[in-house]
Amino acid sequence: MVKYLSKAEKVFSLVLISIVILTSWYLVNRFIVDNSDLIPAVGGIHTEGIVGRAQYLNPVLSATNSADRDISHLVFSGLTKFNPHTGLIEDDIATSEISNDNLTYTFEILPDALWHDGKPVTADDVVYTYRDVLQHESFQQTAIGQSFRDVTITKRDEKLVEFRLSKPYSFFLANVTIGLLPKHVLSILATENISKSEFNTSPIGSGPYVFSSWVQNSDTAEITLRRNETYYGSLPKLETVIFKAFPDEQSLYLAENTLTGFRVSDSEVTKEFFGESRRLEQYPYQLPQYSALFLNTESDILSSKKVRFALLLATDKEEILEKVGEADIVDTPILESKGNLDIEFSLERSMGAFFDTEWNLPSKVKEEINDEADGEGGPTEEKLIADATELTFFLSAIADTWITLRVDGLTKPSFLMKKGDTKEYTANSNLTFSTIGNAAGLSITVNGIALKSLGASGVVLRGLVLDKSTLGPYLLDQQVQEQSEEEIPEEITEEVPVEDIEEEAPLQPELSPDENISDEVIVDEDEPAVVEDEIVEEQPVITDPEPEEIDQIRVNSEGKRLIVRLVTAQEPEIFLKVAEAVKSQWLKAGAKVVIETYTLPDLQQKIQERDYDILLFGQNLGYNLDAFPFWHSSQAETGLNLSNYKSLEADNLLVAIRNTFDERTKDQFLNKLKRVIAEDTPAVFLYNPTHYYALDSYVKNVQLDALSSHSDRLTDLMYWYMREDYRLKEGFSFSLLFSWMFGL
Repeated sequence: MVKYLSKAEKVFSLVLISIVILTSWYLVNRFIVDNSDLIPAVGGIHTEGIVGRAQYLNPVLSATNSADRDISHLVFSGLTKFNPHTGLIEDDIATSEISNDNLTYTFEILPDALWHDGKPVTADDVVYTYRDVLQHESFQQTAIGQSFRDVTITKRDEKLVEFRLSKPYSFFLANVTIGLLPKHVLSILATENISKSEFNTSPIGSGPYVFSSWVQNSDTAEITLRRNETYYGSLPKLETVIFKAFPDEQSLYLAENTLTGFRVSDSEVTKEFFGESRRLEQYPYQLPQYSALFLNTESDILSSKKVRFALLLATDKEEILEKVGEADIVDTPILESKGNLDIEFSLERSMGAFFDTEWNLPSKVKEEINDEADGEGGPTEEKLIADATELTFFLSAIADTWITLRVDGLTKPSFLMKKGDTKEYTANSNLTFSTIGNAAGLSITVNGIALKSLGASGVVLRGLVLDKSTLGPYLLDQQVQEQSEEEIPEEITEEVPVEDIEEEAPLQPELSPDENISDEVIVDEDEPAVVEDEIVEEQPVITDPEPEEIDQIRVNSEGKRLIVRLVTAQEPEIFLKVAEAVKSQWLKAGAKVVIETYTLPDLQQKIQERDYDILLFGQNLGYNLDAFPFWHSSQAETGLNLSNYKSLEADNLLVAIRNTFDERTKDQFLNKLKRVIAEDTPAVFLYNPTHYYALDSYVKNVQLDALSSHSDRLTDLMYWYMREDYRLKEGFSFSLLFSWMFGL
């Protein structure tokens, strides 16, 4: 007899069967998960925000453009590459071998290395890149080209290339990290025309990512790269990388919600982005670099090693770090060599160091001259004036007054000095006031010595000549003859020599050559603002001390004041803050700093001409920490030796370091070099800033270790991932299911 299930029983049975199926599915899935490893999976889009305008996606032309470097880093491959985890230079697209005499480097291209268009990478491409382009006389990136001077490059077969050096160079492997160029694409062009090629905006490389597109908007650009499926190395996990280029940091920060990664340079912005509620994680890192005050050793004042050392001791680096933010103090350009150099800030020691120089505080000069005058029976102030090789007149208006004057016979246009205005003039012969509209409206010092009032209020003086022979009656401290203000004539008489001056025309308000001229600034949306008319740069630099500074600034026996020009860039703004701090610190030691800031193109011109006493700038020592380009005398004048530093002992050590392959011996040379540079003080080394990289927490397996450049943050991008998948463990079997179930 067949028994049919009731409706309720059918429902119950279906529910029971569903529970069994779902439970079985859960247990099997749980069993598989527990016996699997979670591994990175291919996929995901990384959007990198960068500041600047990409121009040349070409590894040999990207040295001066950070946007170009970042992108080229992923599109091209070099013979070697920098490993940020070990800090070593390792093989990349080729294997390397070094001869016993350390003069011959042989590279064999990997057999599966292909260009993005499918063509094989060969020895011809290596020879073309390093010999035909980098060694060509028309190649404009001279710093890169110099790395291959006196290097013979020879093709041995289709995959084998030999580099023969004229002398041992232990850092050579770092030079061939430069990306290779495809000869079959570019050899039809003359070397000097490579910079004009469409290749620079639609490149073909051999790196882990293939160029896909470049979309240019009004002020931003979007450059897309795709995963290289034929890459010779480990294939990247991220399928697409998009670079979004912004004109400035502010624009980038406003668009941060559209980005998965970007650099952060401002410490305050860093706090904003990395708050607890933010999606971004911070990755701090430092580079082998330093910011420093490069002291031009060919400057009249800074040619003295004692003066340079005194200024070093007057620099409070701890105070500067408070303005910079996260950073480490740097005392030497030899970053791999640590040790106490006994050069800590000490204003007292700085004063002592100045004691052995020609520069003394005004009060000290007066004491010395007073001692001499006491022995000779002469007036102290008159002797100071008489011994001076030139007279520096500092004019300060205590009331509004019109002035017409001549300096060494050269007539200046009439101008109005308003109350509080100051002017400075230096004369070899004399300063002649053709007209002073209000004799009592002007306060004058000569070589730091105050003069008496020139006359009563409202009195107009004409034809007043001030030189060594006529200044005596006006000196406040002169001891031979005391005159009250009433005895100084309201108009110059025969007692004071005057020049034969014609009657002046009525005073008119004219622009003095010493007034600042406002230039028209032409701004291009794609370029930094530059000054169209460069009249301002051609004018003499105004170095007028403030009235309260006069008694603080050191003078020498010739009456010259210790005033130095500090030149730096307008961007980043932190440079100006550091310059202002140095100005304040050095004034306490008796040195006045005049700050000049320039756009980067103008600053590069100043650097090329070495037109500065002091340059506040930064230097990056690169992958090999080679100090030769920055401190060898051969690099002075026109190279990267920004201090024009010349030392035979330092030169010998720099060459020895390059030629030495034994690390222990090299360390000994580095320690000696560190002390030689410290003793000569060609620069005041300040700090190494901490940088931050902001990255979406969704991106995994990110490590920023010993980076050498900002672009190195992308070296490991091929190992980053956003997606994950499960892979069964080795030895997995469903026969273990029941034992696993009973083990729960």
